[in-house]
Amino acid sequence: MKNGTDQKEVVKKFLFLSKDDQISYEVSLDKKRGNFLRKKDEALAEAKANEIHAKAIEDKCKEALKSENLVILTGAGSSMDGGGKSVSEIWEELLGKDEVEAQKELYLNKVLGLVTKKIEEIKKEKFFDKKNLEELLSRLEIERKAAKNRGEENKEISDQIKEINTQIKKLCSVPNSEPKTHQTFLTKILAARKKTSPRAKIFTLNYDTFFEDAASEIKAVVIDGFCFNEKRIFNSTDFDLDIVQRENSRIHKEENFYDKVFHLYKMHGSVTWQLEGREIKKLDKSQIKKDEEPLLIYPNASKFEESYQMPFYEMISRFQISLRATNTTLMIIGYSFGDAHVNRMIEEAVDSNLSLKVIVVDPNVDGEKTKEEEHENLKNMLINHAKNSARIMFFGATFKDFVKELPEISYENEREKTLKEAIDEALKEALKAPKKNEEKISE
Repeated sequence: MKNGTDQKEVVKKFLFLSKDDQISYEVSLDKKRGNFLRKKDEALAEAKANEIHAKAIEDKCKEALKSENLVILTGAGSSMDGGGKSVSEIWEELLGKDEVEAQKELYLNKVLGLVTKKIEEIKKEKFFDKKNLEELLSRLEIERKAAKNRGEENKEISDQIKEINTQIKKLCSVPNSEPKTHQTFLTKILAARKKTSPRAKIFTLNYDTFFEDAASEIKAVVIDGFCFNEKRIFNSTDFDLDIVQRENSRIHKEENFYDKVFHLYKMHGSVTWQLEGREIKKLDKSQIKKDEEPLLIYPNASKFEESYQMPFYEMISRFQISLRATNTTLMIIGYSFGDAHVNRMIEEAVDSNLSLKVIVVDPNVDGEKTKEEEHENLKNMLINHAKNSARIMFFGATFKDFVKELPEISYENEREKTLKEAIDEALKEALKAPKKNEEKISE
């Protein structure tokens, strides 16, 4: 809706979107500057909407946390609170230099010149406006392979690809991170889980170690496919291990599962993974050397192909299997919906697994799509589903804001509360019983 001039527009910001309810507020957008104008009445409406939104997160996510199968998919948006970079921020860091500043470093025109001589034309393309690093790397890779097929070796392109990958690794290696939001997130999830339920499964597309660092801080155990001895080697069957307290198990003659355990699947690799011969090792961050190449799937056109090699194939397979399980809740947090193979698995699961519930956490939720846009990508398709199905919900929030409002519930406390209520009910019925007997005698 236009407001006065072509430079200003009133848009609707969605904080919650589902079949049963919508929470939104209107805000003026300065189209020229690309920022929102906070008018007084709009600010009041936003504050009220945020208050209702916080309550919605608390109410709607209680059952999700206690779901029989809890699967979480995280992307770059979940790491930004701890110092992680979004794809567009990595683009800026790597390519936002001019030729004078760059010297031997990366700068945009040099990289674009390797892709095409018509630099001004490529700057008009859609991917350029969106700062799509994956598309740019894909084009470089295509140029490199084309030269190789001609029997040539384009060292300049190879060097640029290697340099970009090195810088990506550097930007994603946040040293000694203390991701407080991740700690809170894990604490709330683990406390809500029933011990005998399947472990919560976190699938992340990020290279960083935020979840591992957070687990260490809260004394949780991470089952990540690497064996528990000193020489940590990847073994896919280690995902099938679990941890029980044997002494207590013997007393009660049943499995007594340790409560602080979750599964972590790093679908694109990790800055701490190293390929040595045929073995995949996990290193401590202090052991990583600057010149060593970690085992990662970099953002380019070949990542789909690389995803079907070990150990990534194992992660992908388990993700697909997890989404097919009955009574499953999938939380998608900070994911840009930019991985075609991951999107296909989610779409297939939504269509075929009617017991699957999906919660999407994304700061940019647009509930007013045209018919053409509704099917443009998976995110828009899920938004369309959310309007018609109670199985899918969107929360317009950052990872940090979502975790802040996520309810603190304890399965053990909830069980004790339920047990107490049952005992109280039984006592009330027992007290009523003599009166009923007296009535029968008097008759």
